[in-house]
Amino acid sequence: MAMHARTQRHTTLRMWTVVCLSAFATACGSRACGSTPSTGTTSTGSSAGHSGSNGPGLRPRQSDLKLPVPRDFDLSHVEPEHFAVALGKDPSRIFEFVRDQIAFEPYIGSLRGPRGTLLAMAGNSVDRAALLGSLLQHAGFRVRFVRGTLPDALAQQLVASVWEAHPRAIPNDQPGPSELNSVAEKLLADIRRDGALIHSSLKSANLPTAVESFVTLDSLHKEAREHYWVEWWKDGAWTAMDPSFASAVPGQAYAKSDSVWDNLPDAVFHRVEIRVRVEESAGGKAATRQVLRYAAKSADLSGVDLLLAHEPTVAGNRGPSQVKPFLVLRQNQIPGDPFSLKPAQASAAGGVLDAFGGGEEEATPLATAESVEMEFVAPDGRRQVIVREIFDRIGKGPRAKGEAVNTDSLASAATGDLTAGIFDFFFTTGAIDAWHLRDLAAERAESDDSVDVGAGLRRINTVFSTMSDLLTGRVAGADGPVLRSYLDTPRVQVSEWAPRAGALRISLDLRKDSARVLTSEYTPDLSFRAQVLRGVVSGSLERLVIEHFTRARDEHDLAVAGVVSTSSLFERARAAHLPFTLLTRNSPELGSDSPPDARARIAEAIAANLWIVAPKVPVQIDGASRLAWWQIDPRSGATVGVTDEGLHQAVEAVIIRMDGRGYSVAFRVNGRFISTGGRLFRFGSRAQAENFVELLGSRLSAMGMDFAWFAI
Repeated sequence: MAMHARTQRHTTLRMWTVVCLSAFATACGSRACGSTPSTGTTSTGSSAGHSGSNGPGLRPRQSDLKLPVPRDFDLSHVEPEHFAVALGKDPSRIFEFVRDQIAFEPYIGSLRGPRGTLLAMAGNSVDRAALLGSLLQHAGFRVRFVRGTLPDALAQQLVASVWEAHPRAIPNDQPGPSELNSVAEKLLADIRRDGALIHSSLKSANLPTAVESFVTLDSLHKEAREHYWVEWWKDGAWTAMDPSFASAVPGQAYAKSDSVWDNLPDAVFHRVEIRVRVEESAGGKAATRQVLRYAAKSADLSGVDLLLAHEPTVAGNRGPSQVKPFLVLRQNQIPGDPFSLKPAQASAAGGVLDAFGGGEEEATPLATAESVEMEFVAPDGRRQVIVREIFDRIGKGPRAKGEAVNTDSLASAATGDLTAGIFDFFFTTGAIDAWHLRDLAAERAESDDSVDVGAGLRRINTVFSTMSDLLTGRVAGADGPVLRSYLDTPRVQVSEWAPRAGALRISLDLRKDSARVLTSEYTPDLSFRAQVLRGVVSGSLERLVIEHFTRARDEHDLAVAGVVSTSSLFERARAAHLPFTLLTRNSPELGSDSPPDARARIAEAIAANLWIVAPKVPVQIDGASRLAWWQIDPRSGATVGVTDEGLHQAVEAVIIRMDGRGYSVAFRVNGRFISTGGRLFRFGSRAQAENFVELLGSRLSAMGMDFAWFAI
């Protein structure tokens, strides 16, 4: 059977990035965003008695660097091996590239590795050394790594360079002024609205916004004193290669060696362990078990997607009764253990035994919840555990009330679409520098108008990360302090593509976004406000990205409803003249008309001594009561938007139809592709595609929509 195909270049999201990055550079570097661009020595450098102008990475980006591969939106061109070729495999040019283009940012241990440092165009001494070593090795040279202690004066120069103005590169293909201005104005309006609301709420309640800094100038100097560099085997001898200062040259070392290795030791690396856990109930008792585990160095996940999906292992009449989770990392599949969603069907033999009083079996443990637990461990032993829910068949509200689990209700709870959903965990260990998005190759025209779901999720993550890093990385007042923000621990964004409640849903969840925020003239109040601003900016950016993504699809063949985020919900609440409230341990709880899950999540946050700014009453969106709030940590000012589903700074968009008539589905021969409304979606396996079709058919038919499927 033939399928009608159309050819189109998918440039919408790429152009959106250009629009936003240009808008942010022009509008959000102005006083409209509370600051103006600043160059030259910052007040920190002056007050500390050290200029940062001798730091690395302060020269303009190289516009003539020709990579041997096309510059692609998926950032596959950002690899040391490609840059080594572009630099002619010349040790001198490689040294100068790291010295002049890769800035210094202090933190503990190897967080980013060669690729993460290249993506961020910045790193501490060990990650800059790792990048230099990798470039030289890909150029065919032998290297080793050296550690020593940097003199105090030089460590202070390096730290002072953090506040220097770094070159900014905006992707080309500039859009028209009207489009640029509208994007900038919308962003700024959202930031001002919610930022002012949080500030006034805290001020009215007379809550303190001055906190002790977790990072001091002395601690930064201590981090900078632990110094790493590379030695290159040249002409039968080791030659020092330390590009840590603007004036550095090959052969010059800035510290005395105390350790030498062929490879960096394991002890210097940040690490992450990912565990998929399932809560199961049997016989009225609940227990949690680990069904999948993966561990890696954080540096190995720099700019990497880790996809979580599920495949059926036992089929049922209405969707799978047992599924198995698996992770996909760089085309490699990491399988987990299966778990049951529905009771096992009794066999004929079992029925005969039961009739004679035998054959009694224990109740099948049914999954009540699934979550992904990520544990991050720094070289100094600090640990942080982040949890992302995949599903919860009980719900936060009933859990908070201690309601008993009913096996019958579990069997019909909404988890049957697991095998059709994809969760993309996108890890970054530093910024994504906008320079990498310059001169992107023209996107391939697909004769079948194909859309790769995984690639689409990755693009959403890349767009958000790049915009967020560009906007919040450095903010300088005309005569005041300079604010610097960068990652000193991994960032994790979770995007989701899944059928839910008879529709498709796209969501972006900034699950972990803790960053180090530094001020050149430290005051506790300023540090607090800087963290609040960063959180509000991130929430506003996410909303714009998802809204544009779904709007672009809506112009073709998707109908979108229910775009929900903290930023959009606050906009609706303000337009409806709804009152807002500040919730703390000493303030009343939300009213009973608020969604039960939202009340339970807010109660948990308040018990953890967090502050909540939320509408007093829920907002009606497409006939449903929804709630979202800004959550502030009084110890640091770190702020995050949270929805009633527990997603962090998240945006969700629900797609309710593919065209005006209904929903038609076509299978390609290999069973891994689905055509919907003239578009083609790729899936990881035939099982995923088949389950996608079956679930959509039942959901959409129940909504009174026409549904048909056929093979091609």
